[in-house]
Amino acid sequence: MPSSLAELQRRFHDAVTAADVPEEALDVVREDGVDRRRRLQVYCNAYWLRIIDAIAAEYPKVTAALGRPAFVRLCRAYLASHPTSRPSLRDAAEHLPAFLGSGGFAEGPAYLADLAALERARTDAFDGPDERALTRDDLAEIPPEDIAFLRLPLVPTAALLAFTTIADEVWIALEAETAVPDSPASVTPRTVLVWRRDTLVVHRTLAADEAQVLQALAAGATFAEACELLVDHEDPAQRALQIILTALDGAAFAAAGAVPTIRAAPLPEDLPS
Repeated sequence: MPSSLAELQRRFHDAVTAADVPEEALDVVREDGVDRRRRLQVYCNAYWLRIIDAIAAEYPKVTAALGRPAFVRLCRAYLASHPTSRPSLRDAAEHLPAFLGSGGFAEGPAYLADLAALERARTDAFDGPDERALTRDDLAEIPPEDIAFLRLPLVPTAALLAFTTIADEVWIALEAETAVPDSPASVTPRTVLVWRRDTLVVHRTLAADEAQVLQALAAGATFAEACELLVDHEDPAQRALQIILTALDGAAFAAAGAVPTIRAAPLPEDLPS
């Protein structure tokens, strides 16, 4: 038997959190007519199932896509690589998208890592900081001559996700409880914008040129610089304005950072020669 309470607690913890109850840990529970291994296994199962259920709550679409048995195997493999280290289970599976993306789990469809990334981004958006979104009224107060120099940062909860799979289509199907589409042999890369609008987390798959513009704006580009990305478009300024108004009406721009850059003052016309 353990020689002290501290040793008993340590050995009980090690036994319960192990993948399998070790033989040398059986003496941490008393003999009372019930098999010691079976008693410890009850605690062990409860420990792992609580964590797995918490991960399933964070990743319901991944759970649905895999099915419960395979999802449990995924969690076991993930937790073996990334054991929990905090009292809260909020971030128990924060590394799950990267784990899947690195090939840490051989089972499951090709879109699984992107689907996990989408679910994680939605969770992060829900928990992200509040900030007032830019409105059309705010935009109307900016002098027309300053629009070209306007910077439009995204709200702090926004994330732009680059996908190489149909994870966005799978999410829609799982949400609607309809058949999940088959993955095609090749997929056109797409960008998904995730953000929180008031208290509602939303996401949207962007058109290719829309993704270019929003990525540039998120990196600090001005409206004029964003228009330059659309030089091949029939009307770059009009398309850029359309993209910006769509994001604006979706409350995706932060009001605090939407200010024109300082322009250089025009040179006087009567400079001495």
